[in-house]
Amino acid sequence: MKLHDIRNSRLTVLGGIAILAACATATLADGVSSGWYAGVDSGLNMMPGIRGNGFGGGGGGETTTPGDPKIRLSAGARVGVEVGYGFNLTDKLTLGVEAESGAAWNGLSSVTAGSPGSEQQLGGNFYQIPVLGNLVASYHIGKWIPYVGVGGGLDYCSVNIYSAANSPFVGAGSDWGPAIQAKAGVRYQLTEKIDVGVGFKYLDAFSEKLGGFRASSIQSYDVGIDLAFHF
Repeated sequence: MKLHDIRNSRLTVLGGIAILAACATATLADGVSSGWYAGVDSGLNMMPGIRGNGFGGGGGGETTTPGDPKIRLSAGARVGVEVGYGFNLTDKLTLGVEAESGAAWNGLSSVTAGSPGSEQQLGGNFYQIPVLGNLVASYHIGKWIPYVGVGGGLDYCSVNIYSAANSPFVGAGSDWGPAIQAKAGVRYQLTEKIDVGVGFKYLDAFSEKLGGFRASSIQSYDVGIDLAFHF
């Protein structure tokens, strides 16, 4: 993905956050009811890669590598938890203001550093712990509840490279960085208090230094099952 495309996607998500926040400010005063809820989710976490501007050899120093270095990762897993307060805006539309966290894991697959044909195998693990605030709009159609949401906050990333064939790129590092998120899905109302459904999440973290490698974009795509409990 080109740098300007990444910037445009971030601006789009941040614009959505501003629009939802404006709607919330204009409408919450007229909300007729509200309530607490909690959610849990679990699913498949896919990462197209981690782009950056330098690799280190595990000694803490940063070096410059020609081209556009990229670490590829295998599919992994993610679990999450949300706690929020829902406002009933109309008889069908609700707005949730929520805090979210969780954990994700992916295995390292390979690294490409600059020139074509330079891809080399990697062994290791990559972990993420997002800490986010979200705005989520839900529309109730009978027992079906489609929803969309946007959010932002911080993402903790940790990488541990334990093997790299014919390559000096062996090391470890961790860092906190800013992150934005978009999510969507649909739930089905099993009971008055419990909803179950499927959801999709897109997380983009950036400006994180992982050892000698500074990541300019860390993108994650999550598809999974989620449960919501209303109190």
